[in-house]
Amino acid sequence: MGLYQNLINGTTPNFNYTVEYLHHYTDLKGINGILQKIKECIWASGIRYLNDSLEFKYVFDKFCGYLNKKDKELFQNVFKDFLDSDEVKKNAESVFVISFSTVNDSLSQWRGYGGETCGFSINFIPNKLRDYVTKLQAESNNVNVRLSKCYYQEAEHKEIICEYWNVNKDKLKKNDGDEVKINAWLDLCKLASCIKHPKFEEEQEWRIIIENPSECRIKHRCRKSYLVPYIEFDISHNVEDLIDSITIGPTIDKKITRSSISSLLGETGITLNETEIPYRNW
Repeated sequence: MGLYQNLINGTTPNFNYTVEYLHHYTDLKGINGILQKIKECIWASGIRYLNDSLEFKYVFDKFCGYLNKKDKELFQNVFKDFLDSDEVKKNAESVFVISFSTVNDSLSQWRGYGGETCGFSINFIPNKLRDYVTKLQAESNNVNVRLSKCYYQEAEHKEIICEYWNVNKDKLKKNDGDEVKINAWLDLCKLASCIKHPKFEEEQEWRIIIENPSECRIKHRCRKSYLVPYIEFDISHNVEDLIDSITIGPTIDKKITRSSISSLLGETGITLNETEIPYRNW
């Protein structure tokens, strides 16, 4: 099965020994929300509001580079007006993601997600997280949930996009109405959520991708110049099984930080580590 079919079908990944943990980098407010007994949830953010704001545009631009002239014209003609429709906008707003990295103790991650004075890496056990996501998908009738790797290499992008086009081209040629276009668009959204610009490769990102979370209340948080929609991804019944350890990132006072997080963890059995990076942001 090719990369395209894996992404579309939400094929369960098999982790090998090279993926020891999936690290979720966050700040003090984030770890408090994730680990407090009352909450125990992770925020899944609207994909259109992430740091790489051009993710979707990047995939569409790639189409123009990989397709021949005739296919490129078909693609542009089919989606030219359709991409601005209310139905498409609605679908684009219904994709939420939780980001993880396979890179442990990453300076760029501390800088990007660790906050101004203290950051943390919550180290999830990959196979346990995969099994939990698979269980949620099996129990849900409406919400699509999957754990997926992000792809950065040009060769991978070309394989995924060309396979997508080979599957959908003939259907789009027939022009059988908006339902065909919507289904093709939804598949394209699934690809766009996992295809990233090569310049982001150092993140080595995996994502939990949640589509059409109709049963979840959409909330909003502030982020500088705009509001970010998010939903709460519940891990309250599996915290101790899913999380192996927590790494304390660069902070002003490691001793007091460690003491406060130990108090938060209580008797969970989750261990605490400290970063080896001598980075200061204060």
